[in-house]
Amino acid sequence: RLRRLRQMCIRFRIKEGSIVVTYASSDSDAQKAANLLVKRGVAEVFYLEGGINSWLENNMPLSGER
Repeated sequence: RLRRLRQMCIRFRIKEGSIVVTYASSDSDAQKAANLLVKRGVAEVFYLEGGINSWLENNMPLSGER
């Protein structure tokens, strides 16, 4: 997992000082990813409680929506 996370940090250009929100099919996986990012030095990491489905069910916008 840690190796994959490192690769993703490089791919998505996640650096120290970045703000990151994690989400996954389960809250525990999103929290694990958030914890790994914090250990990697990303200062502001949050996880999306309930995942993207909860976000959409609560009528929250996605980027680019009108």
